[in-house]
Amino acid sequence: MSDKKWIQKAIKRPGALRRLAKRIRAINRDGTINLDKLEKYVKKHYTGKRRTLWLRRINLARTLKKLSRKRKSKRAKVKVKRARRVKARRVKSKAKRRIARIKRSKPRRKVSKRKTRKVKRKVKKAKKTKAKRKVKRSKSKARKRKKAKSKRKARRSRSKAKKKKVKRSKSRKRKK
Repeated sequence: MSDKKWIQKAIKRPGALRRLAKRIRAINRDGTINLDKLEKYVKKHYTGKRRTLWLRRINLARTLKKLSRKRKSKRAKVKVKRARRVKARRVKSKAKRRIARIKRSKPRRKVSKRKTRKVKRKVKKAKKTKAKRKVKRSKSKARKRKKAKSKRKARRSRSKAKKKKVKRSKSRKRKK
C-alpha cells in the first residue's frame, strides 16, 4: 500500500525550515510559514551550497502547500456532497416527523388520519405565523432606519443653522 504522506517522509531534516522561520520571525499568526520573507532572508544572508539547500527546502514547502490545498479542496467537495445527501434524507416535512414521533410513542395503536391532519394543520399554522413575524421584523427594521435617517437630517440641519449664525455674527463684528 502507498502511504499518503510519502513526500513528507522523504524530507531529510523535518522541522529545519520552521526553526529558521521562527528565528527570523517569518511565521504568520495562524502558524503558517511566510515563504516569501524566508526566501528574501536566505538570498540576503546565505551563499553557495547552503543557499541552494535552503532555497530547495523553500520550494519543496511551496509544492507541499499546493498539494495539501488540492487534497483539501477534494475533501471539501466530497463533504459538501455528503452533507447534501444527508440533508435530503433529514429534510422530511415537520408533519412527517411529528407523525413518526406519535407512532413511536404509541406503537400498538394506529395513528388515525384525523390526528395526522391536525398535526399538518398545526405545522402550516406555525409556518404562517413565522412568516408573519418575519414581515413584522422587516417592517420594524425599516421604521428604525427611517427614524435614524430623520435624526441624521435633523442634526445636519441644526449644524448648518449654527454655522450660519456664526457667520452672521462674524460679519456683524466686522461691520462694527
